[in-house]
Amino acid sequence: MTSAENYAEHLLEVESKVKDLQLLLCREFGYKLQTVLTTYSELFHRFCPYKIGDRVQLTQSFEKQHGHGWNASAHFLIEGSIATVINCDFRDGLFIFGLSFDDESWIDAQGIAQPKSNHTFSFSENFLKKAAVCLRPEGFDRSIENLEADLAVAWQDLQETQADIAGGMDVPEAHLQRLQASVKQIERKIEEAKNGTT
Repeated sequence: MTSAENYAEHLLEVESKVKDLQLLLCREFGYKLQTVLTTYSELFHRFCPYKIGDRVQLTQSFEKQHGHGWNASAHFLIEGSIATVINCDFRDGLFIFGLSFDDESWIDAQGIAQPKSNHTFSFSENFLKKAAVCLRPEGFDRSIENLEADLAVAWQDLQETQADIAGGMDVPEAHLQRLQASVKQIERKIEEAKNGTT
């Protein structure tokens, strides 16, 4: 459930508690409120680019800022990092997503990355795209159809990256290698699924 839907439920609770005021507002207040909230919810779900549980990746790295609470997380908030959408919202004309990153970690006093600690990081739709890597949560349906859909996305991302490089864009070699490895990994999983060895 989105934050906006939680707000909507709260508004409906308030509306039910102030029935006596309804006459002062107008006789159709509940109907109008319900219509507005239903419309908002329907439009939100129709146009929101990602749903809860979707796999996304950052399109640009987080840049450290003086005093920013995320500075200690900048080592994994980098272009290409994979995350799962935990929640969705809409503010200031943009969809905002709470994300849980696969590679979340913290750096100890010796400079060694330690295991993730399950924080949620909020990024707008401008910083995200559908993940090109087939890293689905445990228990997810790994059917050939789903794997082939992942492969199509991975190929598209690889081709776009190669076109960016051909156009003179500076793309980190590690990012290109990660995309190539993802394509090979998904192709291998499809072959295993077809042979019944998964």
